[in-house]
Amino acid sequence: MNQTPGSVPACGADSKPMQVDVMGPYEEFLADMAVDIIAKAEELDPPDHPGQLSGANLILGGFRDDATIHAGFGRHTFGLIGGTPLFRFVSASLDLLDGQPPGNQVCVVDLAAFQPVIDGALTPFHLEVSAQPDPMLKIMAGVHCFGVIQGQALRQFLEATLARGVFGKAVPTEVLAGAREAIDACLNPLQDLGRVRMQ
Repeated sequence: MNQTPGSVPACGADSKPMQVDVMGPYEEFLADMAVDIIAKAEELDPPDHPGQLSGANLILGGFRDDATIHAGFGRHTFGLIGGTPLFRFVSASLDLLDGQPPGNQVCVVDLAAFQPVIDGALTPFHLEVSAQPDPMLKIMAGVHCFGVIQGQALRQFLEATLARGVFGKAVPTEVLAGAREAIDACLNPLQDLGRVRMQ
């Protein structure tokens, strides 16, 4: 079977993948809303070797205003984030990784329930991006970490989310930077951002 490295095949020998790993050639699938982009989390403190996978993952699905990130294990979803909180979180996280604004160390977003009993219900899970000492995103419930995404995978996943959510396709880095500035300019620094907060 012809399969792109870093991709998860769909059913059928000639079908395109249903998921593409963010460390693979994901850019060609950013404009395809039928293909999800996945970032596989590693153990925070691996008992055996660095880079050991935890089993948790983040999946970027949807398109433009409907773009969402699901956190979970396999087919089991811990929670999700979409809409304005998603773009605020991604933009603030990239600002944090680039050292702006100085003094902020952590960006946190609470995850919404996948099928809430009450509309808008949150889960105990949250995503937490820190820049120091090493940039990483943690998938958290309380103080328990279910896995981390770090290094190139973290930046590429955040940039892929912004590109798919805002532009619906792959765009140059400088265009993404302009989108981040526009998102940041729309935010009142005195406004309570609710689910997205800097610590």
